[in-house]
Amino acid sequence: MRVFLLNPSSPREVAAGVYSQSMLPMAPRGLAGLAAIAEAAGHQTYAEDQYASQRSAAQIVQFVRNHQIDVLGIGCLSPNLPMIEAIVRGVKQARPQTHIVLGNSHASYFADELLRTLPIDSIVRGEGEIAFGKLLVALDAGRSLAGIPGLAYRDGDEVVPAEVAPQLKDLDSLPRPAWHLLNIKDYQAPPRLLFRGPLGAMEASRGCPNRCTYCSQYLWTPKVARRKMVNVVDEYHWLHEEFGLRNVGFVDGIFPLTKNDGLEFARLVRERDLQRKMQWFSTVRIDTADRELLRALKDSGCLFLLYGFESGSERLLREARKQQAPRQAFEAMRLTKEVGLLAYGVFMIGFPHETEEEAKRTIQFALDLDCDVASFARVTPYPGTPLYDQFKDSFPPNLPWRQYNNQYRPAPGEQMWHLPGLSHAQINALLRRAMLKFYLRPRIIVRHLRLGLFTFRELLQGAAMLAGDLFSRLRGGERR
Repeated sequence: MRVFLLNPSSPREVAAGVYSQSMLPMAPRGLAGLAAIAEAAGHQTYAEDQYASQRSAAQIVQFVRNHQIDVLGIGCLSPNLPMIEAIVRGVKQARPQTHIVLGNSHASYFADELLRTLPIDSIVRGEGEIAFGKLLVALDAGRSLAGIPGLAYRDGDEVVPAEVAPQLKDLDSLPRPAWHLLNIKDYQAPPRLLFRGPLGAMEASRGCPNRCTYCSQYLWTPKVARRKMVNVVDEYHWLHEEFGLRNVGFVDGIFPLTKNDGLEFARLVRERDLQRKMQWFSTVRIDTADRELLRALKDSGCLFLLYGFESGSERLLREARKQQAPRQAFEAMRLTKEVGLLAYGVFMIGFPHETEEEAKRTIQFALDLDCDVASFARVTPYPGTPLYDQFKDSFPPNLPWRQYNNQYRPAPGEQMWHLPGLSHAQINALLRRAMLKFYLRPRIIVRHLRLGLFTFRELLQGAAMLAGDLFSRLRGGERR
């Protein structure tokens, strides 16, 4: 069969608002992994990242028709739904016999609704590799789709539901991602990620031991599954040898999950002298950061660590089930700086019942931590998260899915979901305040130039985006 895997796009201005100029496509590890499943089964396989190709829905439909695609697999996140709808309706008009299967979090959560309202054929709920592989076997043999774990599908006018797919226990059993089907040079590291050149993606584990209210990861991967570190380093080395990559980011919710994993990974990297050829980054919880681990990660080529500090309010962290305290953040930053690693801090504003005083405390928290780079986002009740389930009945009906994006800035007067506490106008103003106060400090500008993190041109572009954000409020007449 001819199989086409697609990572659909959403408009850049929806994904990042006024900061859309800083958006660059990120290497889609999940897409490349599913493409490898199809290719290993002997199917003629195509893969496309629409963020990189920038092709329209009509062009995607034309590709499906011209290449007589038998199976079209599409990743489905909430902000991408308008693009997905345009593509699937076009495909079913142009080539009705193409089997369309959706996956990823939005499709997993709204499987029955999507199967009833869109001209699609099936949905994989949860992890995709096993169910997708079995779907291809069944379609190739002309067999019924009944009994495939995790696969909801349409049978005539009826929708056959499915439970979430059983979680894969052995991640090392999966083939390596089919990066050769994509142009790795399309994935230039954005300035905010501190690298220069193409940036690859790796996965060393799945799942998260934590249960934060704003995250749905544990619904689809409730248990933690870890790869063997020797296999992780083998793939890391392979990315350099096969594709010439020097920069890699780990897509894991947390990497390393344990101190032992981190120390072993660092040792294996150094044994192969890869720290001289490659550099990497990952997300780490602040309560796992100790001096020995951080020094080992630095010596293995780690350039920076991404920390989810989230809020300066202990109350809000506790209610979000984050299981960390602001005081731990200061210790993690002290050790990070001590060993010579850079730090990327992530902060959020707009938690349920958050006050303006608490939000301003979070901004000051970010300044006091003195990360090298920071991002500030709106707390967003993504479908599938406890936040969404708790407050969805209070949201206006029929809201556009593009609003479920933590960088989305609603226009004045636009009807939108709302969590109790700060208004969206207040959150918009606080997000602007955070960006301006963090990035317009003379010492952070000097640091970025001294360390070569940003070129002078990139700093000017950043300043222009900050100014544009500020002036957008004045033009829009935004009210509190």
